[in-house]
Amino acid sequence: MAGELVEEPQTTIKAPDTLAEAERYYIDTLAKAIAEAESMDEKSRLTSKLTRFMQEVEPQWN
Repeated sequence: MAGELVEEPQTTIKAPDTLAEAERYYIDTLAKAIAEAESMDEKSRLTSKLTRFMQEVEPQWN
């Protein structure tokens, strides 16, 4: 119908249950962003961010 407002469905993202799940999600998200980045500068920036994060959480995983 003309003039009818169409609303997009809302996507609900489930919050992680544990800190480990949250960390895994963050790592996966950064890895995906690195893979999809087009410029080497952006890839480098994201890789540095992931490296710093991994250095912070790595002692907890051992």
